[in-house]
This record gives sequence, C-alpha cells and structure tokens, in this order.
Amino acid sequence: MKTLVLALCLMLIGLVYAKDGYLVSDHDGCKLGCAPIIGDRFCSMECKSANHKGDEGYCYLLGCYCKGMPADAKVYPLPNKSCGK
Repeated sequence: MKTLVLALCLMLIGLVYAKDGYLVSDHDGCKLGCAPIIGDRFCSMECKSANHKGDEGYCYLLGCYCKGMPADAKVYPLPNKSCGK
C-alpha cells in the first residue's frame, strides 16, 4: 500500500513540473508553424531539441505542439507580445 501511494505521489510530481504548449518564436511572438502529417517529424525534432527539452511533439492546428517541456519553457502566447506585433 505504501508503495502504491509513493508511486502516485511521484507521478503527480512529474505532472506538475512538465509543461505543454505551442512552440513560440521569440522574434515575432507567433507559433512555430508546420504542415499536417509531414510536420510531425519536424515538430518532434524541435520539441526534443536542447533548446526546448520536451518529451514529444507533433503538428496540431498548423503549429508545433510540445508535451513534457520544463516549467520555464516559453509557449504561445508570450505575455505582453502579440503575434506579428
């Protein structure tokens, strides 16, 4: 029973520190774009790169969506920065 409680606590801790969201371009504040189907590989590589440190990524609604990024990762929308402005 103690093992089960410990395992559940560790799973919850992992969920708290992981961040999901769209990759964002620093220079214009827009989502990093992609094309459906062929964009999945590109987004996966970008999300798992040393810059973003995500667990997985795929193309969703014409933007690269990442899961499992660090809590301090920048995701769309950036605060105080509109896309293209």
